[in-house]
Amino acid sequence: MRGCNVLLPQGWDTQGLPTELAVQNKLGIPSDNVDEFRSACKKWTVQMIKRMRETMLRLGCMPDWSFEYKTMDGGYHRKVQLSLLNLYNMGRIHRSKHPIHWCPKCKTALADAELGYKEEETNLAYIKFEMENGFFEIATTRPELIHACVAVAFHPKDKRYQQLTGKEAHVAIYNRKVPIITSESVDPEYGTGLVMICTFGDEQDVKTVLKHKLLTIEALDDEGKIINSGKYDGLNVREARKIILADLMKSGAISKTVKVNHNVLVHIERSICQTPIEFLSKYQWFVRITDLKAGIMKLAHRIKWFPPHMKKRLIDWVEGLEWDWLFSRQRTFGTPIPFWYCQRCNCVIAPKKED
Repeated sequence: MRGCNVLLPQGWDTQGLPTELAVQNKLGIPSDNVDEFRSACKKWTVQMIKRMRETMLRLGCMPDWSFEYKTMDGGYHRKVQLSLLNLYNMGRIHRSKHPIHWCPKCKTALADAELGYKEEETNLAYIKFEMENGFFEIATTRPELIHACVAVAFHPKDKRYQQLTGKEAHVAIYNRKVPIITSESVDPEYGTGLVMICTFGDEQDVKTVLKHKLLTIEALDDEGKIINSGKYDGLNVREARKIILADLMKSGAISKTVKVNHNVLVHIERSICQTPIEFLSKYQWFVRITDLKAGIMKLAHRIKWFPPHMKKRLIDWVEGLEWDWLFSRQRTFGTPIPFWYCQRCNCVIAPKKED
């Protein structure tokens, strides 16, 4: 539009969740039949591209069709794998066990860019935690994770609870002792100012557990069902929340419940999903990124931005990066990660460039 000669290639991002879900739901082909499933995904993709290509031409879109590519092509796979190999040789790729964002519906790990918040109504339950000389209350929207409670925390400047520092409390129902600690991430104005640290209810739980080297209890499986809880095992989150709340009330451990609206982290990138995200501790593949934040910020100030406000968007995004970029997904129709690893010691073995 400014009279410049601009290269506009046409690429098709073919290996996303929508393709797999369409083949599973519309064609009824299960993903565990790998060869048939991948073949069906390719056929589906070709049909969709044909329709979209025709629509683009009718709209007058004029990319350079001689550069057309699809991310499911072997040539594209080689470029992605070579990029990963280069990053590995730079010391930027690692396979680690870490709490990650997990979608129980799509059964895959997710990166931050695929997540968002949705407002929901729920119960804020006030639960009694007993001590040697009485009890105190914590307020939580996730009573179903009480079996994975590993600590109780309050803000270090909250004068109401200074006398609790270093003491222990009994977890309701389970009568298990957990330490009482301080954490600056606790909001003194929320609920009673005391919170359960569970593994894992939210990002703050993850940070607190890692910082204080607390015990980890796996609370949920890949399908979002309760595990390691005893009688509640096998229940989904909503079922468990309802039953555990009832049991807590029967035992006298609930003082009150209050209806509240709160933001729930969901798999928002896919409109057909919108499933609440859980934090599971799993081995996944990561690209080291957090050590580059300062350099990215420095470059952001050297760039001339059109429009100017996009600079602020990049800076906000970089400042919000707290963990390395998780790039692995648990999918059947995708680009294979080009590394082997030892199941015993987790040693990563990279291929040669020519392979």
